[in-house]
Amino acid sequence: MPERYYRRSFAGCVVTDNEGRVLLVHTTYGDREWKVPGGILESGEAPWEAARRETREEVGLELGDLRLTGVYFIASRDAFGFMFRALDYSGTIRPDGREVDEARFFSPDSLPQPMTATARRRILDALGPGPAPVLEVQHREIPKGPR
Repeated sequence: MPERYYRRSFAGCVVTDNEGRVLLVHTTYGDREWKVPGGILESGEAPWEAARRETREEVGLELGDLRLTGVYFIASRDAFGFMFRALDYSGTIRPDGREVDEARFFSPDSLPQPMTATARRRILDALGPGPAPVLEVQHREIPKGPR
């Protein structure tokens, strides 16, 4: 990936428990939203490496196998978003207390607020039965609220 995209692009990971609930983190920065674990790519870092690193840093979990569930180009930021689904993981959930003050599993049918509609859609893309978007161009961030 060209250097200009690092530090703008992000990777996130949908982690589910045995009941199919989604792990979400509540952030301590910005709008203090709920989202999947993830964050900005470091220079030269592969998206799957960023998803693993950010999940480990934010909640202390080690991710096993990952499946790419979507690549999103956010035109307004000239950035890419890479979403993965963890097929397995190990460890105990421990919010880092710096970027994340809470981490919990939620049913996909009752995802909490505040959460952007874009974040909600990416989660549902990752959980869907059909093929996820290979590349979706998103011209703007979708406002908060139901999908």
